[in-house]
Amino acid sequence: MGYAWDRLLGYIKVGGAWERIDYAMATALEGMNGLSARETGGWTVGIGGEYAIAEWLSTFVEYRYLDFGTVTNTFANGFGTFMGNVNIRDTKHLLKAGLNLRLGP
Repeated sequence: MGYAWDRLLGYIKVGGAWERIDYAMATALEGMNGLSARETGGWTVGIGGEYAIAEWLSTFVEYRYLDFGTVTNTFANGFGTFMGNVNIRDTKHLLKAGLNLRLGP
């Protein structure tokens, strides 16, 4: 959702977010590795602004917060020996800035 004032557009974003993360845990004991892959869904909210420098060129800046919640991963070594559960809280702060070039009519 957004609102424009002459050449300036301000907007907010709210929606879903998805990511895939592969986690790995290594121990000093015997060089054992435990692997776990997890695809998670979450939500995002953001705010931004875009300014039209010319009809064919604009610049923007946008901030977004992403929250994927807490995931519990179970790690085991290659022999199936349980190494432990780890709770991983996944949030991200994203700042984007750039130029938009419009080609054509």
